[in-house]
Amino acid sequence: MALLKPLLAPALEKVVFVGYGPFDCNSGGHIAGFAGELARLGYAVGVAGRDGVAGAYAFGPPAFEMFTLQDLARDPIGTIGFDGTFAPERTMLVCWTPRKASRRAVVKARRKRPIPYVVHFEDNEELLSGLRAGAEDDDPEDRRAFVAGAAGATLIEPRLGELLPPGLPSLVLEPGVDFGLFGAPLPPHRRATLLRAAGVAPDAAVLVYPGNIHRANQEEMFALYRALKLLNGRGRRLALIKTGKDDPGITGGLGFDPAEAGVVEMGVVPRPFLVELLKCADLFVQPGAPGPFNDYRLPSKVPEFMAVGRPLVLPAANVGLRLRDGVDALLLRRGTPDEIAARVAAILDDPALAARLAGNAQAFARRTWRWDVQGRKLARFLERRRRAAA
Repeated sequence: MALLKPLLAPALEKVVFVGYGPFDCNSGGHIAGFAGELARLGYAVGVAGRDGVAGAYAFGPPAFEMFTLQDLARDPIGTIGFDGTFAPERTMLVCWTPRKASRRAVVKARRKRPIPYVVHFEDNEELLSGLRAGAEDDDPEDRRAFVAGAAGATLIEPRLGELLPPGLPSLVLEPGVDFGLFGAPLPPHRRATLLRAAGVAPDAAVLVYPGNIHRANQEEMFALYRALKLLNGRGRRLALIKTGKDDPGITGGLGFDPAEAGVVEMGVVPRPFLVELLKCADLFVQPGAPGPFNDYRLPSKVPEFMAVGRPLVLPAANVGLRLRDGVDALLLRRGTPDEIAARVAAILDDPALAARLAGNAQAFARRTWRWDVQGRKLARFLERRRRAAA
């Protein structure tokens, strides 16, 4: 009779994602994509995020209900029961990374009813925790105990499995890309309008980098800035349009003003505007090198870079290990300014190479990052973990 218990367990009906950041951050885009797919599969879906719920509209009209982390922690029954039903035996929580904000909200919600949860990993949390030490109250032992109590884990990069407790069931779960959005070409006159607004010279080769600079990535971003300064100092005309919000004062360690390297700082911009900015690029560079930071992540911008269809330079780590050097992308082995500059120059000097890299990158993205495929994978995994928890 015990063998029949999983088969007789109540079916999963509701999934609640618990994010660590604002709804409109990069991780929030992944959550929105998976939440939308589960909603299309017929599940009732809620998403909790930091700050106000208006950011949930950054990725289009939400197919899910949304509430703040404070709402979830204060009134879990009311928020999880957003559709008028609260059935813990038919519900799963998805904690989007075991960071303090999302972890604490899940713990507080489970004090009312012990709803099972899975944890999603998108970074080497052990490394990031050390970098955050002193800046954020995040207890490593508390985090590890929380992960050990999960019903399972989802991993954006397979090597993250090395950081899990032995025996914890896991699933490699990559994001998707909206090819109708990112694959649509940008009219030349719109590109000219946007570059003029950014103050970029019409004859400049354009890179676009959407993202923040923080302690974990500052050295690789500084390498990119130094590479641009090298190239412009050799008589080339390059501009890097940079969006995002950097840690205060962090670029002071660079040793020169980023504008001297051709960096155009635009700060935080609306998502639709950002998508069109990406299409202004002649090529993309995701700086860095293999190591404890890049080996355990999939930068959220990389699938979008590849979906746009431009030549890409990136580290020989994570997804770079699945790309053919010189065919799908140009790979960085050391991530130094000289190496980045050489890769960028190779693309600018060889139109045939640039066209080959762009086409193959986009084809790889179309094969690999599909929301419908990844959404069904997640649904099957959550169903299995829900039955096991029962």
